[in-house]
Amino acid sequence: MKKFLILLSAVFLYGSLCGGTADLRGVVLKNIKIPIYNKNVLQVMAFADHAERKERMMVSRSTFLDILLKDVNVDFIKDGWKEKLYSLDAPLQDVINFWQRRCMTSDAVFYTDKCNIDQAGGKANGSDPVFMRAPMLDINGLGFRCDFNSEVMEILADVHITARTADSDPRGIIAGKISRPINYNVIRAKADSMRIDSEHDEIMLIGNVEVIDGQDKLTCDRLTLFLSGKNKSNTVPAKNNGNNNEAGATLKGVDRVLADGDVLLVRKPADTGMEIQEGRCEHLEYDVAAGTIVMTGEESNPVLSQGKNTSITGTRIELLRFSQNAFVRGSCRLESISTEGNETVRKSVTSDNADFDDITNLNTFTGNVKVTDKDIVITCRRMRVFMKDAVPGTEKKKKEQTSAAELSPVSGSKELDKVLFDGDLRIVATSEDKSKKVKTTELTSKRGELNYSGNKLVFFENVHVIDGETTLDCYRLDLFLADKKANGKNDVNNVNIIPLAGNANGKNKTLTKVTAAGKTFMQDARSDLATEFMTLYFRDLPPGVKPSPGMFQSGGVQLIKITCDGSVVAHSKSNENKKQNSKTLFPGDAAKNKGNTLKCKHAISDMLSNRSEFHGKVSVHDGENLLTCRDMYVFTGQAPKSVQQTAQKAADDPDADPFALDMGENAAPSRIALNDGIDLQRIVCKNDVLLTNKDADGKIRQAGGDTGVYTVETRNIIITSNPPARPYMRSEGRIQYSDIIRGNLATEELSGIGNVRVLPDK
Repeated sequence: MKKFLILLSAVFLYGSLCGGTADLRGVVLKNIKIPIYNKNVLQVMAFADHAERKERMMVSRSTFLDILLKDVNVDFIKDGWKEKLYSLDAPLQDVINFWQRRCMTSDAVFYTDKCNIDQAGGKANGSDPVFMRAPMLDINGLGFRCDFNSEVMEILADVHITARTADSDPRGIIAGKISRPINYNVIRAKADSMRIDSEHDEIMLIGNVEVIDGQDKLTCDRLTLFLSGKNKSNTVPAKNNGNNNEAGATLKGVDRVLADGDVLLVRKPADTGMEIQEGRCEHLEYDVAAGTIVMTGEESNPVLSQGKNTSITGTRIELLRFSQNAFVRGSCRLESISTEGNETVRKSVTSDNADFDDITNLNTFTGNVKVTDKDIVITCRRMRVFMKDAVPGTEKKKKEQTSAAELSPVSGSKELDKVLFDGDLRIVATSEDKSKKVKTTELTSKRGELNYSGNKLVFFENVHVIDGETTLDCYRLDLFLADKKANGKNDVNNVNIIPLAGNANGKNKTLTKVTAAGKTFMQDARSDLATEFMTLYFRDLPPGVKPSPGMFQSGGVQLIKITCDGSVVAHSKSNENKKQNSKTLFPGDAAKNKGNTLKCKHAISDMLSNRSEFHGKVSVHDGENLLTCRDMYVFTGQAPKSVQQTAQKAADDPDADPFALDMGENAAPSRIALNDGIDLQRIVCKNDVLLTNKDADGKIRQAGGDTGVYTVETRNIIITSNPPARPYMRSEGRIQYSDIIRGNLATEELSGIGNVRVLPDK
């Protein structure tokens, strides 16, 4: 569309020709056809039913102005009398039919019933409806005024606009340069008034502005369109990523759009499964060529929301329509509200900045990141959220959309894939038991990866976990998950350390295994454990089994097995403020007993069978006692009567077989939980067994053999060897061989039984 100056000059020149002399005052001219020139170039052909001079004003009626193309052949100009314009919402065929008669000569046409022209002042106005039609832009309004000198035209009220997109240009369709589109795409706008400033290349819509572009709707107090300085009438498709419904396929003459005052941008996605997206701000700037929308505000920050329950705010929000990106700069806050039962749950992510990329499915939060998800709070320096496209037509789709909306304002039709945390990661999870006692679990590390699709959570570098009185330190911590089968009763998240667990991807996950690697150290008030690699195995709680306390455990899982590999060191601490536990491995003197220390290369603890194994240079040190071997088996639990009777028989009968003790699973209770006061029952040592004891006088005694069995209930230890080898005791330069060595560690007595032979110790 050419400069509106052409249209305005046509009105003024027409007035000059019709009322240029006083002799024509009061004369009414009918069915006039007047050529209008600008610098000796024919610009406008004016048609009017009649015109009359009234004092300084010239009044024309039924005025039709044909704004002509450059160098037009006057012989082809169509008459404008009684010309019928198509309606503002006419179908594309009516538009094509109209411009097929005029596209060779006309650039635009303008019609108003009554036009008042002030020749001397260079002004014109009218209060009747006005209608302008151009190949790409149609305008209806009520009343107008224009100033020839300042090149400004105003439509005073009831402005309605229809703008065609580039693929619907009637001139291109008529000339055969473009194909007629399957869908007729137009942009519609309305406002209380309109101002056109041709000198400054601006069009302004004022008051109750509304613009509708396909599924998008923009409302504001004032909308300003900044036009390019050249070729405003030319229409070329802007880059629109192949989508003819994008706003980029509008008039090429519009470079930039600025909306001010109570701006509301609404987008209703074509996918009916997605929720409506809204943007609210004080100022909105749209770069047409780049497809960039920038939202800002002085009194309040802009807000971008999806549905009623998800929103994002920031100092500055930028949307890239063609690449489906969004950028938030300053005070970013992403918040979602959901209902879980009768409880309203708010989840939020705050950061200094955030970038959202719907094409690569990556959302990045940087600077002072904080995630609040029900009972979990996460902080770090950077968080990257990877989404993946939801499978169309699946029953999970709505849940996946809800999940994605909590972390992405660009599109909700996504499924959460994984989350990466970088820099000073800290996760704090709180829970409340039936007695309303609050439990806190805290995890810190340098980096973290929550892979929901891969059912794995990983934390790297300086990992530190605090769970009540229990702590864990390691280089890397892996939590392995599995999709939980919904049973209608226990369909809840089972891992109280999973962040963002309230969404569709975090629910219905159960913990199966935890591994800690790299200088792992675990301790509580009673013991500590150091190793190179530790694995904890879990299972869903069987029906009727109550949950037990412990790290990584909650109401839905049970710890069933622990394995340690590589330089295992376990230390049980004695409490000198309380009575010494009489059932420690080596009771000894309470004043001297500072706790037991166990070392080995490999360790396995089976909670279901109450059995632990230690292998590879095993040693147990307790005060003045040291027990070493290559393999050790430890049995815990409440001793069954059968075991007590067998142990008593072994104590009474020196020739009794020490291995007649039941070492099967039948000798152990059905279940065990960590730190619940279960007693130590029995220890079996095999291969290179050596017991070293230092008595009160400082004398060192040793007893060795192939196998040693220590029964806690009787506090007896029995050492044997595989024939022909025999167990031995060594003390003060002598060595004693016998069939069996029996001792009581409570009294620190050791004695050989059967075929005793004493020799000098070489």
